[in-house]
Amino acid sequence: MDCLDCNFGTKIFIGSEIDIKAKKLAIITDSNVAKLHSATLSQKLGTIEHTFFPFPAGEASKTRKTKERLEDLLLSNGFGKECSIVGFGGGAVTDLAGFIAATYMRGVPFYAIPTTLMGMVDAAIGGKTSVNTPAAKNAIGCFYPARNIYIDPSYLDTLPEQEILSGFAEVYKYAFIAEPGLLSINNMKDLITMSCHVKKLVVEKDMFETGYRRILNFGHTIGHALEAASGFQIPHGFAVALGMRAESWISYALGHLPKEDFDLIEKTLKRYPKPPTLSKKKIMEALSHDKKPGFVLLKRIGAPMEFDGMFCSPVEGELIEEALSHIC
Repeated sequence: MDCLDCNFGTKIFIGSEIDIKAKKLAIITDSNVAKLHSATLSQKLGTIEHTFFPFPAGEASKTRKTKERLEDLLLSNGFGKECSIVGFGGGAVTDLAGFIAATYMRGVPFYAIPTTLMGMVDAAIGGKTSVNTPAAKNAIGCFYPARNIYIDPSYLDTLPEQEILSGFAEVYKYAFIAEPGLLSINNMKDLITMSCHVKKLVVEKDMFETGYRRILNFGHTIGHALEAASGFQIPHGFAVALGMRAESWISYALGHLPKEDFDLIEKTLKRYPKPPTLSKKKIMEALSHDKKPGFVLLKRIGAPMEFDGMFCSPVEGELIEEALSHIC
């Protein structure tokens, strides 16, 4: 089993084994994952006492209300300070489970077992936990890294093609901001390992997102606005892909990104469909609620703009609207 040891307190294991040291586990998952994989996980956990707490699948369930309901269930089922929490599922699950672990009994150990490509290469790594609000995605949360992350690529065998494509958006993001070589890797395990390595290195440099870590937001400022404006009907990866196209267009329009690099990004991301009809006004309104300080722009593939060391550049509203016309 491969292991990446991160300086922010997380070990990432890539393989099929699970070795959690805990007396009692609360396994937070969604309804789809529970149906497909709960029996297999129970077998792997062996004699460790554990209980599954599923919630309805989908980003729309990642809310304060769901968090409250799950916390009440933990309390009513006798889970105290001695328990550990496992997030078993995609990014919505690990985001929510991590946030619960951070606040339940003032903090209990958290472990992540991502089952989607998005979760494996991005969402479970780096300690960001959160819930959504009607106004904005990930508006409430905290930093609380998992102690261990167990990545088993075989979970991807049960995912629909749309989920795999959604996860690839984050892989492409790593290629565009840091490691262009990802675009030529075909083996899934190697792709996951390299993506995890890129995110590990970025987070290790800037755990609390005061500067360099913001490069991971490439495509996300506009992507999150698209998600919020659509009522979270657009898959996260699809929205991020469209956001990367828009932010690449801004980079090109401002004279930073060479045309050949812009064309390669366009060619790579054209496989993601345009969103259903959304008004620019609604998208711009969602952007106004985003907690990110600006846009991640590129000077070439693999090299984001620094902008005073903050890696987020201000962009005029008129140019943002032009970028939205490019993708909508």
